[in-house]
Parts: sequence; C-alpha cells; structure tokens
Amino acid sequence: MHGATPYPTLLVGFRWTRRQALARGLRLGGFGAVVAFGVALAVGVPPAAWAAIVGAPLVLGAALGLARRRHIGADVDDLGIHQVPAAPRSFAPWHRIEDIRTERRHRRKVVSIYLDSGVAVRMRAPYDGPLLGHDPLFEQKIFTLLNLWETHRSWSRHT
Repeated sequence: MHGATPYPTLLVGFRWTRRQALARGLRLGGFGAVVAFGVALAVGVPPAAWAAIVGAPLVLGAALGLARRRHIGADVDDLGIHQVPAAPRSFAPWHRIEDIRTERRHRRKVVSIYLDSGVAVRMRAPYDGPLLGHDPLFEQKIFTLLNLWETHRSWSRHT
C-alpha cells in the first residue's frame, strides 16, 4: 500500500460566510443583551452603564459567531457528504443519495439531501438568506455540489 492515503480526499468544504457567521453571532449576542438589560434594570444599574451592558454581549456574540465559522458546515469527499460537526445521520454516502435540492425554509434557501431510505438531511452550509445571511456564491456552490453528486453516484441504480 505504498502511496495510498488512509482517508478520502477532501473535494470541497462548505462553511458559513463571514457575514452569515457575524449575523448568527449577533443574534446570539442580542439575546444576551436583552437578558443583561433586564438584569441591569432589575438590579438598578445606572443608565450611564447601559450601553456597556448591552454592547458587551453583542460584541461577544459577534466574536463567538466568527470563531465558530470554521467548525460548522459540510465537507464533500470521494465517499459522500459529511456534516461538520458530525452528528447522528450526518453522513450521506454518494450511493444512497436520491436527490439534492434547494428548498425554502422560512426566509432562507437551504440544501436538502434526500436519501434512498426516505430521510431528508438539511445541510448546515451552504445556505442563502436575507441581509447578512446572503451568500453571493450560493448558486455556484449548489452547482458544484450537484456536479460532484452526478460524478460520484451509481447510475446503475437510477435507470
């Protein structure tokens, strides 16, 4: 086995864009800011400190969202599609994928993978949404994913 690699070759990885990670972090920080503001009111913190009390969770949330960006998404290799981070039913081997579609979920366009077992798996990335959730390369990423599926799937089962 000289020269053989023990792991399949990563073909492409999909992650949140910086703007999407920032938006998710700001949403988390916004919840924290509301809680912090409520606690500040209940405790009786002077109004001069409210900006810092509300701003700190927003900044922390934005930083957390950007830090998590690299750890959430999907990796595509010769074996199939792997959700990142891994979870139960997070791997879709090429031979079990029946269809890959974009679907609208609330205000977002997401990618759903339909397996031969009838299970639909929604990918964590790529996705496209409004405002900071917009991914200008979403269609290109979908085309890449569909092209890889067409290249790797077993045509003998689908005829």
